[in-house]
Amino acid sequence: MRRKNATGNIAVLAVLASTISSCSDEKVSAALDGAIDRPSTTTEGPQSPLLTVSSQELDFGKNDSSRSFNITSSNSNLGFTVTTPGDWIQTSPSSGTLINGSAAINVTIDREKLGQKKHHGKITVSTGIKSIDIDINIDNRDFRASEKFSSETKLVAGYKFEPGICELTGGELNCRIKISNTSGSGPLTIYSGRYKGPYSNTRLIKDGKDYGGYAVTFAGNTGGKEITGFLLTDVPLEASIKFTSIPSNLTEFDIFEVKFRNGRSYSGDFFSVLWKPVYIANRN
Repeated sequence: MRRKNATGNIAVLAVLASTISSCSDEKVSAALDGAIDRPSTTTEGPQSPLLTVSSQELDFGKNDSSRSFNITSSNSNLGFTVTTPGDWIQTSPSSGTLINGSAAINVTIDREKLGQKKHHGKITVSTGIKSIDIDINIDNRDFRASEKFSSETKLVAGYKFEPGICELTGGELNCRIKISNTSGSGPLTIYSGRYKGPYSNTRLIKDGKDYGGYAVTFAGNTGGKEITGFLLTDVPLEASIKFTSIPSNLTEFDIFEVKFRNGRSYSGDFFSVLWKPVYIANRN
């Protein structure tokens, strides 16, 4: 068979040689390629190991401080590093080697190091050959937040008022505060905002427009216009005021004003407590 193939090739070359003077170089080269068996010279270069992450976005919302994701690769012993945008976010581990082609990464955030607003960032997983970014989203707003106004607990008329949050639930906005009596036991009345008198309007204000509350819950009781609770000295009770018909495009208010009356009778002292600004904690 080797001799037959050699004879065949010689015969073809003889025919080609007889016409070579009348053919272009390109045609001769093409004819030779088709007539003579040539060994393959195609080689495959090394491919980068496949790298994937289980999630390319971690959403911490308004309460969570930890999340996790997995790294996987076709290379079972691939080294990796995870870099973060600041000291307010940590990963564990931050580097290492994949075990059997995978690794679990825990991500924690320190909300105390973040301002009271929405935050966005990225962490990057890298092997030195390939990198993948993971988006980080945090909603750190609540109505204790303010860089412009103090968010400290307020002391008014012998009472201590600790700020809570304003949160949407089923289309209603529920704003909570914590109250305690620092000067002695006694009754305190809270107004919802359904009265229109000058001394009894609890409200949210945005760009000069008022949104009045329609119900108040205090000391375990709920009233449409007002509710009175009895406070023991330095024993805090939570109160909440509900609002409705809040425009869907609003994420914060300029002022949250709550109206109170010291004592049960209308001869008691009326006063108000204001927080600025007020953020809706779970609205984008």
